[in-house]
Amino acid sequence: MKEYIRLFNAPDECYEGGRIAKKLFYEEGNLSPSDRELFTTDINKIVLEYMFSEDRINIKAYKDEEIECEEIAVIRVILENDRKYKRICEIIQRAIPYSIILICEFDNKVIFNVANKKINKVDIDKNTIDEMLYTEWINLDYQVETDNKFFDELDIRKWSYIDLYKFYNSFVNNIKLYNATKYYNDIDGLKNLDVEVVKEITDKIEKLGLEIVSLRNNLKKESQFNKKIEINIKIKKIQEEQNKLILSLKGEYR
Repeated sequence: MKEYIRLFNAPDECYEGGRIAKKLFYEEGNLSPSDRELFTTDINKIVLEYMFSEDRINIKAYKDEEIECEEIAVIRVILENDRKYKRICEIIQRAIPYSIILICEFDNKVIFNVANKKINKVDIDKNTIDEMLYTEWINLDYQVETDNKFFDELDIRKWSYIDLYKFYNSFVNNIKLYNATKYYNDIDGLKNLDVEVVKEITDKIEKLGLEIVSLRNNLKKESQFNKKIEINIKIKKIQEEQNKLILSLKGEYR
């Protein structure tokens, strides 16, 4: 077991530690040949580390018209390469109906993935994924302060024990806050803000960043001087918008 897994501080009753056969995904799922190949060539092994449920951890299950959370799995995927990790996460999240904390490992780096799943009202045996959320790759050999604080929050004793859905969302919210530290590295300061506001601002900053990348690519191709000036002005305005959003994460701009 990787040492960081122990940071969950889960009780022995929740520990599994067994392999999940890769063929369960590529034989049972309706996967394309290229997706099946991901499981045979890009994955070394899949390990079920922990299972959290009412009978194991004494937290009640949750169910309403849209959401059902009766079990939570912590699954570790050891990759042979990191080219298609998002597609692998998506396939696993869609194949397993209950809530999953999915951890991909490659070359002593890890990435965490969670998914917001809702009941499929057409096919009750399947779930609809509303949103997939990822951290960036975290280097286990070299961690900055925000990485260490994020790993501190793996400790399930710090999570909500109201019900399993809130328990799972404790970790989801930790990812949302951690992702914002890319722009403001005071995770304790970010905790003073509403976590959904933090995510909304982070998403806007990311979207503006993609616009800047696109404009810079256009700038490289542009030969007309006047057009270059126009593009540079657009880039500067978008950067100013980004800076205002970053200041709002810091609580310095309203």
